[in-house]
Amino acid sequence: MTAPEIDEALSALARCSAVLLKESQTEQQRMEELNELSETSIQQHADGRGSRYDAEYSLLSVRLRPAIRCANAHRDAAPEFVCWCMDAAVTAWNPRFTGRPSHTHAWARPHPTP
Repeated sequence: MTAPEIDEALSALARCSAVLLKESQTEQQRMEELNELSETSIQQHADGRGSRYDAEYSLLSVRLRPAIRCANAHRDAAPEFVCWCMDAAVTAWNPRFTGRPSHTHAWARPHPTP
């Protein structure tokens, strides 16, 4: 790979990492908001306010479960992707420091997948 190709590839990896980290933060925030609403609702029911058959109360539970799974999946995926990017960056820049040629196939290493 040429120096401009390496620079572009590394820039793309940085952009993608930033997007994934932002998405992870967004999903974490959504989970925390739903959890807070759920905790408030649970406390209200414990205090005798609200019906056991309250649809909104049940909906919070239903929405919270996938939000937790999604937040956890993003939390796990973000560092995996960033580590993969770091490995790719080292692979790209190693020839600069060692003088050995860059092997394009090194970029084809398995990347994080679901």
